[in-house]
Amino acid sequence: MLVYRVGDGPAMTPVACWSDGGGLWLTTSRHAAKIAALRNDPTCALWISPPLAGEPGVAVDGTARVYDLSDPVGLALHAPAISAALAALALTHRASLAGYVRDLPRLPTVWMPQSRVLVRVRIDRARSRMPPEQTPGVGPVLPTEVPSAVRRGLTGIRRVTLATQRGNALTVQPAVWGAGFKLDVGATVVPDGDTPACVTVDREPGDRTSDRPSDQVGLMLRGTVDSGFRFHPIRATWWQGFRSDSTALRAPATTSGIVLPD
Repeated sequence: MLVYRVGDGPAMTPVACWSDGGGLWLTTSRHAAKIAALRNDPTCALWISPPLAGEPGVAVDGTARVYDLSDPVGLALHAPAISAALAALALTHRASLAGYVRDLPRLPTVWMPQSRVLVRVRIDRARSRMPPEQTPGVGPVLPTEVPSAVRRGLTGIRRVTLATQRGNALTVQPAVWGAGFKLDVGATVVPDGDTPACVTVDREPGDRTSDRPSDQVGLMLRGTVDSGFRFHPIRATWWQGFRSDSTALRAPATTSGIVLPD
């Protein structure tokens, strides 16, 4: 999960990356919102999920640099490293690449290879983080503004990723949420009231039934988190296959904060 700043708080998106030891490489469309944000402010953070249950993941504070045709000097100076990173990304994520190739006839123009850029995130700080244990319970009812197909695709997922922003600092960590958007984050720094935050709900690669882009589904909720780690969403962005959309959320109609699905 890559976290970046968008003016009034953090935003987050899933990415595939490869580490060269001092940095993390990823590739995406030059038209992606995260590229515009990183060009404006290269400060970012990443959460790398643990490969196996019961193991720690890694939280990274970083600084991003975008490589594309608008930076011919950078491309020329770092051509060997860029070529090696592209090859390593393809090898490390070959299942996803195969899914991408199968979907090639259906890819929108902005997803085509000629529209892609390469990003290296310099690792400024990295620390291991154990995800909190998922105890029995239920997740929150997702906002009804989100399409029903997206809500169905994410039903039952309680392991989420939480990003917060305090001043200019971004923090990203794993969390488990329950009814009413209450978050369990384990041992961590308690945020101030109304701290800008976002939560992303996405299936882990090992839980996905397909690596094809057309079959992926996810949701990012932006809003604030209070000192009791209750999340207050105000905007939703979702993706389903090649489609994505974003909308403001209505205030809950009940004091419990629970809105029954349609």
